[in-house]
Amino acid sequence: METAAQETKMKQTKKQARAAWITANAQAIAAARKNDHSKCRGRCNNGAICYSQSGGGWGYWVQAFNAARINCDARSYWSGSLPTPSTSIDAGIAKYIRDNAPVELL
Repeated sequence: METAAQETKMKQTKKQARAAWITANAQAIAAARKNDHSKCRGRCNNGAICYSQSGGGWGYWVQAFNAARINCDARSYWSGSLPTPSTSIDAGIAKYIRDNAPVELL
């Protein structure tokens, strides 16, 4: 027989689990924020040319950050000659997630 905590965890979507992890680690995430636009070229509208942004592919995490009501500095990410749109987040936050998030959330 499963406990109530296990049952709740099983019913939780991946976005909800990420949002809960983000909320639980909000202070560490804020401390990891890079937010240095001094080396950027131009206005930083595109995450691909913004020095303080991660690479693309963070869209699902952006949804979790939005659910947790925490800003992750999300930007559209366009690169290459025939670009496909993607999403980047603050590079410091991305590094913190890669280094600290549980494997099942990645």
